[in-house]
Amino acid sequence: MHRQYPGAGKTKSQYFTSSDSFIVPSGVSSIYVTAWGAGGSGGNGGTAGGGGGGGSGEYVVNRNVPVTGGQILAITIGTPGINTSVDSLVIAASGGNGSNGSGAGGGPGGVGGGLLGGAGGPNGNPHGSSGSVGNNKLDVIGGAGGGGAGGGTSNGVGGAGGNSYHRYTGGISVGSAADSYPGGSGGGGIAGNGAIGGSALGAAGAAAPANSGAGGGGGARNGAGGLGGSGGVIVMWIN
Repeated sequence: MHRQYPGAGKTKSQYFTSSDSFIVPSGVSSIYVTAWGAGGSGGNGGTAGGGGGGGSGEYVVNRNVPVTGGQILAITIGTPGINTSVDSLVIAASGGNGSNGSGAGGGPGGVGGGLLGGAGGPNGNPHGSSGSVGNNKLDVIGGAGGGGAGGGTSNGVGGAGGNSYHRYTGGISVGSAADSYPGGSGGGGIAGNGAIGGSALGAAGAAAPANSGAGGGGGARNGAGGLGGSGGVIVMWIN
């Protein structure tokens, strides 16, 4: 996703992968912020059912923010359960964690981040169900819900984490299905939101890539859930 920025100066940007601060350059009165929340972590597998996948984080695209030169903005990079933010001016919600497996039942997937986030997939026996994609409105795209986990003693596979909607590629943050980061695959399963796979006892769900905002995969029966991917922030300005 690319936007032309007004003004005659040169467009500059700074990409944040960890919490920090941004000092607005002298003479700058407006910045554009792109931010994405962290993905939720996958649930742990129970004695038979797998854990649900975590939902992906909310995605805020090129939000125009009035500023003054010399202003210091606190950048918080979200981790599972903590929102990404630029002061209180821009907030991108983290995705919900997947539920733990319970007995022979798999855990439902976590919801996608933000008010527009997609629902997590319900658990299945033996199949999990995919979470729904997030909705979008203006410059906000809700995170995708995580996949529900499979239940049953022989197919307790974890659900896959929700896919994020963006991918950062060398100065440009793009948003499309082809460019998104995939959520972590469920333990003992395949990347397909609770599809049947090998259900090795104790298999852990895969962690989502760092700064991806994608959800972590749920653990297979008795396995640990994978960690959701942390968030990120890009600040652009003309100077």
